[in-house]
This record gives sequence, structure tokens and C-alpha cells, in this order.
Amino acid sequence: MNNIFLIVSNDKIVLDDKINSLIKKNQDSEVVYYNLTNTTISRVIEDLDTINFLSNKKIIVATNAYFLSSEKIKSDVEHNLDDLEKYLDNPNPDNILILVNDTVDKRKKITSSLLKKATLIEEIKDFDSIIKSRIDDYKISNSTINKLKEFCMNDHERILNELEKLKIYKIDTKEINEDDINEVVIQTLDDNIFHFVDCILSKDKKKAFKLYNN
Repeated sequence: MNNIFLIVSNDKIVLDDKINSLIKKNQDSEVVYYNLTNTTISRVIEDLDTINFLSNKKIIVATNAYFLSSEKIKSDVEHNLDDLEKYLDNPNPDNILILVNDTVDKRKKITSSLLKKATLIEEIKDFDSIIKSRIDDYKISNSTINKLKEFCMNDHERILNELEKLKIYKIDTKEINEDDINEVVIQTLDDNIFHFVDCILSKDKKKAFKLYNN
């Protein structure tokens, strides 16, 4: 089993979903988080090589691995990437390393070395699948999901928050439809302006006046 993973995404919801799925596969593991803008990669490697006392296996999630990309990040931390290179050649089989960053530059030497050893996760499952996994035993059509995404301007975190509100609203029937979205989901001013302009361009006066009044 590969014990080194590289997750590349700038979507917090999708990132959390994938990290949590890896953690669930190793439920007896201790989980430790590091932010590489304020912690050195050497400290992370030291932890990976330390004997585990609380459990047999440890999962270390190291976020903001900006040295794998071309990003210019302001940080007082100096990373000794030779330590990471050495670890890649001889990883601790008892522990799992998950490196996370928005982007990667595959031309960089350290990124190239990592990709030879790690499982790369770039295209994580589509967001509709994440929505459906949160629906539980409720009924909701694809068109209703699309309307919810439209109302929330495709803001993933907001979509999931509004979905929880809808589930509470329809807890008796456990069936969510488009009318429920109109009743429960509050559109922000930015949302209304965006749709207001659309209505003007399409000459939908009735809907335009309704949005204006809102």
C-alpha cells in the first residue's frame, strides 16, 4: 500500500472530503496536521520517523506545500527539501504522509521526485457526488440540485450548508424540490444583482421586478 499521497485542489470542501476518506480507511490511526507556511518539512519528516505510542499508525496531513509549485509565498520558514528527498527513498511503512497544495509545478525537481513515489490525486470525485453523499435518505432530483447550485453561485461550502437547512425544513416528508429552495435558500445581494441583469437582458420584466423588490 502506498503511504504517500499528494492532493492538488483549491476547493476546501473537496479537499476535506478526500482527506477524510483516506482517514476513514485507517480509522485506528493518530491524525496530525501541519501547515507548511509555519512548520518546516524537516519537522514533518521527524514526526513521520518517530515511534508511535498512541496507535500503530499515524497520518500526517501537511497543507500549503507551496515548494511543490511556482507560488511565491511570504514565509519565514526555510525548507530543507533534501530531507524530503531522503524520506521519499525510505518512507516509514507505519505512517502515512498526505501533502496538500493548490497547484504543483511538475517541472520542479522535488515535485518530479515526489510524483514518482506518491499517489497523485488531482481530479477528485465531482461535487455532485459529494452532494448526493450528504443527502442521506432524502429524495432530491438532479434539476433541484442544479437549482441549489445556481442559487448558491456554485459556492461549495454554501451549497452544503443550505442543504442541511433544507433537510431540516423537509424532515417530515424527506423530499426536497425546487419550491423548497425558493422558500428556504436566501440569495445574497450579489446573487440577486447577477440574476437581475440576466432578467433585464432576457426582458423577463416580472422576474426582474421581483428581484428588484428583494
